[in-house]
Amino acid sequence: MGIEQIVAKIIDEAREKAAAIRADLDAKVETLEERWAEEESHRRSEASEALEAATTRERDRLLTAEKLEERKRRLALRRELVDEAFQLARAAFLDLPNDKYKPLLAAMVASAAITGDEEVVLSKSDHSSLGKDVVSEANSLLKDKGLEGKLTLAAETGTHQKGAVLRRSRVECRRTLDELLLEVREKIEGKVASVLFEGEA
Repeated sequence: MGIEQIVAKIIDEAREKAAAIRADLDAKVETLEERWAEEESHRRSEASEALEAATTRERDRLLTAEKLEERKRRLALRRELVDEAFQLARAAFLDLPNDKYKPLLAAMVASAAITGDEEVVLSKSDHSSLGKDVVSEANSLLKDKGLEGKLTLAAETGTHQKGAVLRRSRVECRRTLDELLLEVREKIEGKVASVLFEGEA
């Protein structure tokens, strides 16, 4: 399961939560409009025509201001839910068992290789538990594509939590988890928001 698939799964689970939040916001707006309608009816029964016009203008002004504030709250909640979706995706990636994470990491390394003889820098935990197997599997993937499969495992480890950094001379290609998630987010953030807030203008 790749990062985009993990994000898609989290999005599906977040739909219900997003729908509940939207329903609550819609109810608040509807209540506000009903309150102003009642107050307007009361004012009309007691005020003169001039006072009624002034009251209507004031009502419209306040209602517009309230709607603007409500829109700001909706946008803030939208951002919060999108952030949460990607945080959950990150957590799900970190929780992958080794039998699923190892081939995914090997594929990430192979896809990042340019010459096929780079050094592979892994995190401390991945280096000790998966390092040799990941590099071996990545080399096999490179050879299957007709490339030179001579990747080597760097002796030192990186500061990243998951993923890899490929290095050759002074050139680095970073395929760490956080950078991959950022890349995926830039590609599909709009889609994530549209799914979480499906049907909302």
